[in-house]
Amino acid sequence: PDDRARLMKELQRKTEIIDFEVRLKTKENSLVYTSVNAHLYYDENGKPLGVEGSLRDITSRKKAEESLRESEERYRDLFENAHDLIQSVDVNGKILYINATWKNTLGYTDEEISVMNIFDIIASECKEECAAMFRNILAGNEMGNIETVFIAKGGRKVYVEGGSNCKFVDGIPVVTRSIFRNISEQKQAEEAMHESEMRFSSIINLAADAIISVNSEKNISLF
Repeated sequence: PDDRARLMKELQRKTEIIDFEVRLKTKENSLVYTSVNAHLYYDENGKPLGVEGSLRDITSRKKAEESLRESEERYRDLFENAHDLIQSVDVNGKILYINATWKNTLGYTDEEISVMNIFDIIASECKEECAAMFRNILAGNEMGNIETVFIAKGGRKVYVEGGSNCKFVDGIPVVTRSIFRNISEQKQAEEAMHESEMRFSSIINLAADAIISVNSEKNISLF
């Protein structure tokens, strides 16, 4: 009934319809998807007498489209709820897609992201290296593990590591796709450990007493 109403409304608006999708019910009450090409025909006085045309069965195509849509929705849900930062960038660096974790981690609004270039969020000390890696990715080269620093809104540094690749169409680079893991806590722990070791070393070097460390094999490892 819904499609019948749509079809009649379209025929009242036009004298010809092309590739108009209509569902038909079979004798067993299942649905068949069709594509309709039809036009009105008239008598000698211009009075509309009826409609003639053809219907093409597109049920297989519609089922394939539905399966594809469901698959895309599953992947979209997976990306949106992933704990990693996922981004898609065009060949000029314009940000095309970011997932919720990316947005929540870096804190930028949709309006800000819509006009941003990926190099706007890369720390100044990493820009040159990242630009070289970006050119290599667009050339189709494998870069392995990538480690860099993003700048969140407000200036906070976010250390990330991950991978990136490029999609090609007819041999031409179109878009890069990247997945990064936030390793800021790991980096902070490493820096704290390094600072602790430096302080410990400084204390030892300035100590008035002789200090030695002997391992289990009776070798001196520190003095």
